[in-house]
Amino acid sequence: KDIEACLDPLSGLFDCVHTVTPPSPRAIPADELAAEIRRCWPEATVNHLDSSTSLSALLLNLRSGLIVVAGSTYLAGAVCALLNGGASNTGR
Repeated sequence: KDIEACLDPLSGLFDCVHTVTPPSPRAIPADELAAEIRRCWPEATVNHLDSSTSLSALLLNLRSGLIVVAGSTYLAGAVCALLNGGASNTGR
């Protein structure tokens, strides 16, 4: 995957980025993606999450703001489920 080409159009749009490894065998590990984002966007705060449990905690502690999920429908589905209290969001 050409990560830099994917990140380039998004450059400067985010102050803070959290990466997580989605449940897919083709997924880029969160720590590797975080390192690439830091290289491309040195001005952004970048954190990698170790597990879906960390993702749950992050989403539960958000007070406000916009959430952008990018890169994987697996990850988007997991985030939707977490935001809906564990309920599936398929078909929407």
